[in-house]
Amino acid sequence: MLIKLHRTAPLALLALALHAHAAPSTRVEQLIAATPQLAALDAKLNADYQTALRGAADPARLRAAQRAWLTDVRNLCADTACLLTRYTERDQVLRSPMPCPVTESALLGNWERVHDGFFEEFALERSGADRFFNSWLHHRPEVVGRWTLRDCTLAIAGPAGLDFSFQVVGLRKRILLLKQTDDGAKASYKKLRP
Repeated sequence: MLIKLHRTAPLALLALALHAHAAPSTRVEQLIAATPQLAALDAKLNADYQTALRGAADPARLRAAQRAWLTDVRNLCADTACLLTRYTERDQVLRSPMPCPVTESALLGNWERVHDGFFEEFALERSGADRFFNSWLHHRPEVVGRWTLRDCTLAIAGPAGLDFSFQVVGLRKRILLLKQTDDGAKASYKKLRP
């Protein structure tokens, strides 16, 4: 099949187009191409991977895990039965939620905005079964409410329906990375020392 691309097409598109039409180069790729059931599973796995990637809190981590799976699991199969098993297992992993990179206890404390973010400063506190949220703007109280962490989503219920929802992307070196679930806006907050 001849692929026509304009001179202005990015090289990444050219590489992608060439790869999509390249002949299978490994024994595993040849088995997949020659077996309709495996080819269908490969397409389904790719679609589920793309979906998981779009919703991933840490896309780089998911990409690395997928590359590792290709090299360390899929490419070690010697026959169709092994590939069928490995593809089914990987698809189940991709469709299940990724583990959250933080625990509720790690979120407790006072936080200050580093980059973007709705709140200038906020605190997440816990007393028994209750979780309390307080934020400040210019060192004055701004929003008071309650919070929960479920499925890696930090939900804040403020007064009169003033609610916020953030996907927890990660916590590295005292920097909390959040992504708003409604518009995807990213924010980072630094944990203040007690």
